[in-house]
Amino acid sequence: MFIVNELKQKGVRATIIQKLRESCEIDWYLQAELAYNKCFGEKCTLDENSGNKLDKKVAQRAKAKKISFLQYRGYSID
Repeated sequence: MFIVNELKQKGVRATIIQKLRESCEIDWYLQAELAYNKCFGEKCTLDENSGNKLDKKVAQRAKAKKISFLQYRGYSID
């Protein structure tokens, strides 16, 4: 997303940006997982599987932190 925004700011046409995105051979899901694992040192899991309310709140905060980390680096929410 960062690269796309930079290209838009530089005045590159949307059709050219779209063609570049389609021809790109980078697996962005793998790159996001590698960045996640490097920062958090665990397998990529964003589920809250705890039983009590306090644990769920902690899990939700941790999930929000992890999602924010990836979004800050330009990865989309999906």
